[in-house]
Amino acid sequence: MSKRSEWTWKTSDPAVNARLHLKYEPGNWGDVLKGAWLVPVAREIAQQRQHRSCAAPLGQHVSKVTCPDSSPGSYLSPPTPVPPALDGGIVRYLDPFAGAPSYPLLKASATRLELLPAGEHLERLRFYTIKGEWPSCALLARDTLRAHGAVPKLLLFDAHAQARSSWSHTEDAEVIECASGEYLFEKRRRKLLAPDLVLLDSYDFFDRWGGLLSALESIARDVPVLVYVFNTSPKGQGHASQYLRLRKKLAAAAKANGPILLGRLPYDMHCPQAYHEVLLLAPRIFTSALRAELKANSEELARRHAGASAFEVIQ
Repeated sequence: MSKRSEWTWKTSDPAVNARLHLKYEPGNWGDVLKGAWLVPVAREIAQQRQHRSCAAPLGQHVSKVTCPDSSPGSYLSPPTPVPPALDGGIVRYLDPFAGAPSYPLLKASATRLELLPAGEHLERLRFYTIKGEWPSCALLARDTLRAHGAVPKLLLFDAHAQARSSWSHTEDAEVIECASGEYLFEKRRRKLLAPDLVLLDSYDFFDRWGGLLSALESIARDVPVLVYVFNTSPKGQGHASQYLRLRKKLAAAAKANGPILLGRLPYDMHCPQAYHEVLLLAPRIFTSALRAELKANSEELARRHAGASAFEVIQ
């Protein structure tokens, strides 16, 4: 094993490091971008479920079914949850590289928080940051689904045993015992789990996407799939060639199955040698509904990211 693969990110507190086992700083711009996409996607799934449940069953008058307010801006006063019998069942969120439920809030991450625009994503984060924590994507998805009337079920795995055990007391979470996160994408297993939303947040997806992309395409024909990509193409010709190959495959998938949405932020404000990217592969009903909002979210984050790095006073 190389020194690079053995390396993990660490806090200043050795007692905390044993349970983290991270390859990156929690609350970085990649985590911000993921959350800015995940929250709207989870909300859209919940609202589509509600709209379907609000259609009166045959022979039943519409007035007998009451749906919570799901209008834009209503997230600050979470709607009354829809009973499972009405909302069509549990919304299953599959995260095969889940990490831990939350992480220590660092000074740098707290500073990034001050740059974020007001909105539902920021409110979800603040619920945890006021307690000195940065939430995982799984908790952001769970809380968003709950707030919009859905019944969440988190289906989780992580290769690190301590990360898996850290979910044991988390509501609505189930850790799946299996050989690897990749195993959960195997066709037979995927049908057994029947996810409604999938997040692939593997830090090394850029290096090994060839073995995963076809499975993601298959899943995305039925349900939304969010993918995090740490794009290292600026680092040299080999990295750039790898990224171009990925883009060609994505273009072919989009031509066959419908548009793929992509958001991007520079990795570092001062020396951007890589990019954080988030992909949404999903049925057209989702990409059409979310395209404008995800575009606006990404552009606003990019403006704030660039603005924060455009001027400095060194002293």
